[in-house]
Amino acid sequence: MLLLTWFEENRRDFPWRATTSPYEIAVAEALLQKTAATNALQVYPEFLEQFPDINALAQANSESVQETLYPLGLPARARRLHQMAREVVETYNGEFPATEKELRELPGAGPYGAAAIACQAFGESVPMIDINVMRIFHRVFSVPFKPRNAPTQALRALVLEYMPEGKAREYNLALLDLGAAACHARNPECEICPLCSLCDYNLSHNHEEPSDE
Repeated sequence: MLLLTWFEENRRDFPWRATTSPYEIAVAEALLQKTAATNALQVYPEFLEQFPDINALAQANSESVQETLYPLGLPARARRLHQMAREVVETYNGEFPATEKELRELPGAGPYGAAAIACQAFGESVPMIDINVMRIFHRVFSVPFKPRNAPTQALRALVLEYMPEGKAREYNLALLDLGAAACHARNPECEICPLCSLCDYNLSHNHEEPSDE
């Protein structure tokens, strides 16, 4: 698959990608909400050092959690992450539920966070669809989308259709990295995109009709 071949050489390395711990992935997803990965990276190790597991976070006071995440702003995320930890401890005896459906019920997880945990921690073949993935499928396959709207069921089905069997994690992360490296919201770098030969947007914007002369 073109995308996975490209991913092997262009993947980004982050500490939350080197783990299958649902807790560590959940923390990363909370930090990454409306925050660049480079900024989240500055807080992530310190957060895990202070709250090394789900029980430590659940037992902490909310002020200390908010203080640790203060450099990233958005204090609501600290409250939601703390609530999630308490819910996992109180309802699931400290063990994260293993399916996307169950994870969606956790405070602060949301559809994307639930999919990220289910896929990366538990190996469930579910799509991780954020605005970058929506934009890629909009451009490559002319799938309509509105940036402020949630992904449609039709889009989810299409992303799943192209997911290679047994490669859900790599596929999802490859789409995220492609959005960061080439398929930008503005001025996409089609010349470096592995999907450029298949992309409706690229073909319609960069294909020149042969001259009659």
